[in-house]
Amino acid sequence: MKRTFRLVCVAFWLIALAAQGAAVDLGYEHATSPTGPWRPVAASDQTHRADGSITVESGPIHFYRLRIDQAGANAPSFVRLGSLTPDSASRLNTRIGELSRFLRPLAITRGTDTSDPTSETLADLTVVDAWRGTTFASNTIPIYDPAYRNGLEPAYLEIKVLGSPTPRRNGVDGTDRESGNHRGSILMSLGDQDVGIPYFNTEGETPTERLVAKLGLVDGAGRRILTPPAGHKVLRYGPTFHVLEDPTGEAVASLGTQPYKVPADLFSRFPNTQRGEAVDGADPATNPDNGQSLGIRPYSNYAELKTDYLSNPTYQELRRRRALRSKLELDLENGRTPTAPPTVRLALTGTSNLLSGVAIDSFYLDDDNADIGSGPFVAVTELRTGGLRLVAQRYGEGELTARAGRITYRFHVTVPFPIRPLGTAGSFTPGWQEPKIWNTGGYDEQPRYWQESRERWCPKVGCGPVAWAILLAWWDRHNVPSAFAVGSGSSLRTSLRTQDAPFYLDSDDDPSGYGRVIKLYDVLHDSCDVMCWGAFSDAGSTPPGDMVEAWWEPTKWGRRTAANGVYWPYPTPVPADGVMAYAYHWAWDLMDPDWNEPSNVIRSANKKGRPAIVGLGWLWHYGVSYAYRVQAFKVTADGPAILTQRWFKVNEGWGKDHGEWYSGGDTFLGFDLKLRQRSIPPPL
Repeated sequence: MKRTFRLVCVAFWLIALAAQGAAVDLGYEHATSPTGPWRPVAASDQTHRADGSITVESGPIHFYRLRIDQAGANAPSFVRLGSLTPDSASRLNTRIGELSRFLRPLAITRGTDTSDPTSETLADLTVVDAWRGTTFASNTIPIYDPAYRNGLEPAYLEIKVLGSPTPRRNGVDGTDRESGNHRGSILMSLGDQDVGIPYFNTEGETPTERLVAKLGLVDGAGRRILTPPAGHKVLRYGPTFHVLEDPTGEAVASLGTQPYKVPADLFSRFPNTQRGEAVDGADPATNPDNGQSLGIRPYSNYAELKTDYLSNPTYQELRRRRALRSKLELDLENGRTPTAPPTVRLALTGTSNLLSGVAIDSFYLDDDNADIGSGPFVAVTELRTGGLRLVAQRYGEGELTARAGRITYRFHVTVPFPIRPLGTAGSFTPGWQEPKIWNTGGYDEQPRYWQESRERWCPKVGCGPVAWAILLAWWDRHNVPSAFAVGSGSSLRTSLRTQDAPFYLDSDDDPSGYGRVIKLYDVLHDSCDVMCWGAFSDAGSTPPGDMVEAWWEPTKWGRRTAANGVYWPYPTPVPADGVMAYAYHWAWDLMDPDWNEPSNVIRSANKKGRPAIVGLGWLWHYGVSYAYRVQAFKVTADGPAILTQRWFKVNEGWGKDHGEWYSGGDTFLGFDLKLRQRSIPPPL
């Protein structure tokens, strides 16, 4: 049936808006019920007539309406640095000092604007060697957070870094998706909802470019279009999940790991950090499925995810806590130096009580130099009457954070050397100190694995198994051949003896290596107790309680095979002369979106030269951290850090040609596994 609609009914609306000088967007929507759901009428289904009316083809029963939006509400696909709104430009200016601390010298590629409020400041920026000879693109991508100003204003700017054009090179998956001209990007927060720079990378395309590339758009010359189409929005749900919305709010592409729904009472059920540590020892009695205890479940669609992200009390509390850290950074950037945490000085073996009578919900000690089995420099325990007791065990210093309800307490704890160690004297300049970076060998030593699909999985294997496969393969390629052992009979014995973990997950060039990784994925998918979500997602999720146990099964052959090659099956005791020794330290914390005990675990591993499992975001993704970067703001040489900014460089398990830097406060799990090859079992 043909139906014709005229615009007479909205004439007074248009006149009123025109009087205010406002531009409007008109969109036609239809539904099968007057209560919706309403969907846009496709442009291809509309016939525009000479008198201004529109004719559409309808079914037997249809309802129509005209949607009127002010054009300013539609998201611009990009903005120039010099054409930001006054509020956004002001907030960006507060971040310039932060940006300049790790950029040298980076010039801006100026656009056509002559009123750029940041150009003079940006021209003076400085950058590390990774960005030497590069420039900023003047077109920046606005990134939205649905919870920031109702999703109407950008929460972040994605600033692209450009290098000199070079010939395109093949990616690890055989594509030519990256070229030398792409030198990474910087994500800068425009508000007080997140830390100033929660993410940056120094290689490859930007997250937005990888997201838009999924649409497969090309221009008239056949070149890929990597800027969001007009009216589309890029939304960031934490560090590892981006969504591209069309003008109607529908998700048309996504990048990263789709989150699952967390219970609203998660905070009360898991208020404290879970942790464990051991050096060798017996296997656990069971490996239970812990996923159901968290009460997590999938979202039925994108609309439910977006609604729950805004209304779920768990997410609301996480956002509140993250904003507290952001306020400290903003104060410092605006010349308001936050008060230093009080210092607690202890003599070796000395004790001190803090917060007497206060009921402590959780605490952690930021011990910068701890390692597996060494113990913290100060033992911290809760008192039955409230408060904390500190007992100094060795020389050191660190920050102690305690939470009681909605209050956070911070202390700088030090057990100073009686005499200043050699090399610590010298000049000191108050302010941001030089950054320090620890690297476990770089991305050139990181196995390039990603999620493959099989019918017995979800059908994708899940990010938890991929992260464990990468870490075990790294150890296999670093003189622990029993770390990556698959097969049966003589092939298993050969795998125990041989560094046989492939670097690439390549079924064409190395089919046998590909097959070995798939066999390991099979074991890890089961030992991770991966939860599959059916129609919502083709990937699976590994709850943290299952993630910390998952490595036992794939490493049992190395741990339970004696030096003479005899396997000791469970439940017999672990042989005293097992061919592979181990030590581990893990922690997970579901409710702390700041530097926490999991961050400590990862940092400790990276400083000791070991990669570590990292859980990124709010229960959403696992990867492998292989580098740690820290920078502190200090007023006095011997005093506490007023503020510390930290990042981890992560192999996300996406098969890319490079890793990327994430905020050290965006972690929920850390696992440091230290392996050692005692002996090589004899061949069969």
